[in-house]
Amino acid sequence: MNLKWVKKMVSQRDWKNYYMYNSSYVNIANESDKPLIAFVVIEEIFDSLPEGMKKGIRECTEEDLLTIDDYRRGRHIYPRPLT
Repeated sequence: MNLKWVKKMVSQRDWKNYYMYNSSYVNIANESDKPLIAFVVIEEIFDSLPEGMKKGIRECTEEDLLTIDDYRRGRHIYPRPLT
């Protein structure tokens, strides 16, 4: 099982009402005043999803992975992308 770190943009409302309370998600940046969140998926399952289900989801860059790793390491949250 391989893990893949991905990111997507969500609304401020969704961030405040759901994502910020779930340690599975990390707010890595804001684009156009909307949170850009990152989360981990199982690569084999994610890759087999229809393209329509993956709309708006992009693979994280190395810079994103560093941000995620720093955040999760500081809060003792696993998994971490760089361990």
